[in-house]
Amino acid sequence: MNKLIAFGEVLEDYVPEGDGFKKLVGGAPLNFLSMASQLGASSYMITGLSKDEGSQRVLEMMNREGVHTEFVKFDPTTSLCHTEVSVDRTTGEREFYFFKKNASFLSLNEDDIKEYWFVKGDVFHFGTVCLLGDSIYKAQMKACEIAQEKGCLISFDPNFRATLFKEEEQKKLVLDFISFADILKLSEDELKVMSDDGVDGLFRNYTNIKLIFLTKGSNGIDLCFRNEKIIHMDSIKPNKIVDTVGCGDCSFGAFISTFIINHLTENNNIDKLDESIYLSALKRAVTAGSLLCEQQGALPVPSKEIVLGE
Repeated sequence: MNKLIAFGEVLEDYVPEGDGFKKLVGGAPLNFLSMASQLGASSYMITGLSKDEGSQRVLEMMNREGVHTEFVKFDPTTSLCHTEVSVDRTTGEREFYFFKKNASFLSLNEDDIKEYWFVKGDVFHFGTVCLLGDSIYKAQMKACEIAQEKGCLISFDPNFRATLFKEEEQKKLVLDFISFADILKLSEDELKVMSDDGVDGLFRNYTNIKLIFLTKGSNGIDLCFRNEKIIHMDSIKPNKIVDTVGCGDCSFGAFISTFIINHLTENNNIDKLDESIYLSALKRAVTAGSLLCEQQGALPVPSKEIVLGE
């Protein structure tokens, strides 16, 4: 089976509980990989960890979720990044405040990225939240270049974070990397930032993009194609909303896993498959997203049996 490889941050979210905080393992790339792994994808994480207690909790979660750790760099001179999270009790919406001094994932550099990790037919996934230093920027650029050269399918989640970057700063990072993307994952708000002409503008300006996975909250997901075709999938209303942390990540992980486990990533025709395949992938995506809303934090993700109703 081809691999699913993700590059980026791992961390702990500190969520208010009583007079203190509850520590929840997270990070968008890890949430994404964990859901895909549960559904059968062979998942690998490129990141940095330390030897501290937080890093051990992350490592234990990765092992529990079936995410391979062979591509993880360990540097005991660093410490695990954490965020403090505030959650709206009514809507489940959240805000993140990052504490990133000496963060382990920022220790990644070009020399840590190995060409043999990437094989034609693998899927490589990345974002921009981790790009908080020159060293990790160069590491991600090298990974993207190798993945493209090797014929991997590449997915990109810009994951805008107002508490980390000014809008124009993150837009520049997106523009630096968007030319690598075969599949682009966006929310409606992110789309407004990136294009004055919606998905049509993105398809027109970036000929490499084959699919845009557009999340619309309670209004479901649009899968957008270059020929103006859109396949829509309604959302599934959760029984209750606890918080929305990781919902988009896990939805996208469920979506991408469909193509990997069915060996559909090798022929560069991800936008030319039978419509039934996209519908199946989108059904998994909205189911995973709905289930995530019913729990605190993204990890551990719901099991394959729960997502697929087996």
